[in-house]
Amino acid sequence: MLTFFPASFRESAEVWKEVLADLKERGLKEPLLFMGDGLKGLPHAVKEIYPKADFQSCLLEKMRQSLAKVRKRDQELQPFIYSTNALERFQKEVKRRAKMIESFSQPEGEEKVLLMVTEQMNESYRKRILPNWHISKPALEKMRKEKYGTEVRSEEAPVEV
Repeated sequence: MLTFFPASFRESAEVWKEVLADLKERGLKEPLLFMGDGLKGLPHAVKEIYPKADFQSCLLEKMRQSLAKVRKRDQELQPFIYSTNALERFQKEVKRRAKMIESFSQPEGEEKVLLMVTEQMNESYRKRILPNWHISKPALEKMRKEKYGTEVRSEEAPVEV
């Protein structure tokens, strides 16, 4: 899961294209899925920068529709698609930290809070082992091969963004 916040905080197709182009330059080559919650311009930007990637809105009904399809075909992926606990935890922690500070003297202060929470949560989640990952990983690799015609080479390390 990758969460990103553009520095300008204005949502438009152009801003999202810049963010996605930057991610591509830094090594995000063949994503399978992008999820967004009503972000203006993001679906269009995803299709332009990553034309083979899918985009899914984070609406409850969309999730239910997706899960109905997952249950039939790729059951081992359901736990990874269904749960947004990590994202919800991240958002609560950012709100909690920002509330403690009450006001920021400079805009960079908000970015520092985001960076600090992101680093702490990355460290925490890096130590966790996902249940059934050994089952889900081959399914994701198969989807990647079908979509992009490439396989993950064992010497490829995950890209940190």
